Amino acid sequence: MEYVIGFFAVGAVALLGAISPGPDFAMVVKNALLGSKKAGMATALGVAVGCLVHVTYSVIGIGALVSQSILAFTVVKWLGALYLLYLGVKMLLSKNGGTVPLVATGPQVMNSFFSSFRQGFITNVLNPKATLFFLAIFTQVISLSTPLVIKAAYGLEVALLTGSWFVLLTVLLNVELFKKRLSRYMHRIEQTMGVVLILLAGKVALDQR
Repeated sequence: MEYVIGFFAVGAVALLGAISPGPDFAMVVKNALLGSKKAGMATALGVAVGCLVHVTYSVIGIGALVSQSILAFTVVKWLGALYLLYLGVKMLLSKNGGTVPLVATGPQVMNSFFSSFRQGFITNVLNPKATLFFLAIFTQVISLSTPLVIKAAYGLEVALLTGSWFVLLTVLLNVELFKKRLSRYMHRIEQTMGVVLILLAGKVALDQR
């Protein structure tokens, strides 16, 4: 019964964390709107796999060491900020028509898929807030005496819920009528998302633990 309650508690915290606007949210929205439904879902998958990385080091205790090491935490924080800054500047300076095509075929689809997956994965893994989020779950919500298998199940639950939320968001953003109306404004949306990513980069870099 204790573990059942734990699953509900962890699930609720995971959903709140996923829904809260942040780098993952911005990256999924960017690729879902400017690319395609597949690009958005690939990004969601990348975020979910990134969550599994956080789960792995949290379960084995490395995450606690990272959170306590000023140098290690600072390195992760700045790598994440620089990555977001790079993507934001690239989008802000893009020329009209330089976005991912709304309809793609063959190798173009695969390149778009892996590129989107990579963006979602790197954004999540290099987000220091995600590190602290998972450490909070595995130290405050989950008991130290919880069996390793149950901890792993909790972590898998977080990854599945996070990925599912972003898949749902992608589906909603790709409603045909909605996206068709936005198509004429795609370049402006791209530039706006670039600004958002740059602001998030600044927030990640300047935030204190």
